[in-house]
Amino acid sequence: KFGRNKQEENMNKFSMFFTNVFEQIDRIGEPTLLIAESETTAHKLPALQNQHLAFDKLRVGNETYTPERLPNLRIVRTSLDVKRQPHYYHETEQKTTQGLFSWGDAKRTLYAIKKTPQTVSFKSKFASQASRHGEDGDGRTADHVVRPIAQLDEISVIFMQAGDEPRDLAAAAHRFRSTHAQYDDDTRQPFPLHELRLLGRGGTF
Repeated sequence: KFGRNKQEENMNKFSMFFTNVFEQIDRIGEPTLLIAESETTAHKLPALQNQHLAFDKLRVGNETYTPERLPNLRIVRTSLDVKRQPHYYHETEQKTTQGLFSWGDAKRTLYAIKKTPQTVSFKSKFASQASRHGEDGDGRTADHVVRPIAQLDEISVIFMQAGDEPRDLAAAAHRFRSTHAQYDDDTRQPFPLHELRLLGRGGTF
């Protein structure tokens, strides 16, 4: 149970939870890729936010985890926060696109464009051609405008093992979201986590 006005106590409970999760997953003894969503998970554990670019070193409560201590674990953080994303714009005949791309010299952070859903409207389908860094109707720059391309997100490889390739881990996280038992569209989370989230929204306790 988490008290609404007990932030420090709550964070301690989160730390205990993540400590148990990391250690139990590692004890399975098989290489494991853990995907953490910023919106639902990373804000509960500062180490997953990676604010100081301290890759491969997780501070959880009184514990510090390194790849040597958790040799079977890899962690990828995903984020839909528009502040973490580059602007997206292309001028080719390809109206929609998908896949993984890098930006600048970043090695551990990549960006994924999910497949455009079949149910998307005609207007939204071509929204990816517009840059928020262009000008709006009155000639002012539109930097304050939220990007209309909802299928773009950030993938950051914050914890990996020696010899791993960050792009391979990011690609695996992105590819898992294209595996679904019923349809071909990409999802925010891999199946069956996607289904569990939908079921959670539909039930009350």
